[in-house]
Amino acid sequence: MFDYLGVLVSVIFGLALTHLLTGLSRVIQMRSHVRVYWVQLLWTLNIILYILGLWWGMYWWKHLQDWTVGRFLFLSGYASVIYLLSALLYPHEVAEGFDFETHFESNRRWFFGVFLLALLLDVPETLSKGISHLRNTWCSCRR
Repeated sequence: MFDYLGVLVSVIFGLALTHLLTGLSRVIQMRSHVRVYWVQLLWTLNIILYILGLWWGMYWWKHLQDWTVGRFLFLSGYASVIYLLSALLYPHEVAEGFDFETHFESNRRWFFGVFLLALLLDVPETLSKGISHLRNTWCSCRR
């Protein structure tokens, strides 16, 4: 079952990363024609690292033998929230003269609300793995 879910989560996380990297590349390419906002760039880097960390941590689920529809829906929903978080940072279309500070400020409440939701969803996801996986992951990285 993990292979099935892993593909879905990977696609959703991949779309989130693609959206962030596409938005970042637009900012770089259009930097002389748009108003760049350093806070948004910092959050972009933060969310990229967050997604990569989550993606790495999701691999633990391959050890689970007893899958339920609830777990499947929860992890799929969690990944979808992460995509939404990424989508709020950059619009799909950027025209010349676009102000990224205005865009970030107008979406700030939604962005931080979705970020809070993602952090809250991380608690049951981590707890359902059990505390033992944290030590095992840390030790295997040191070898």
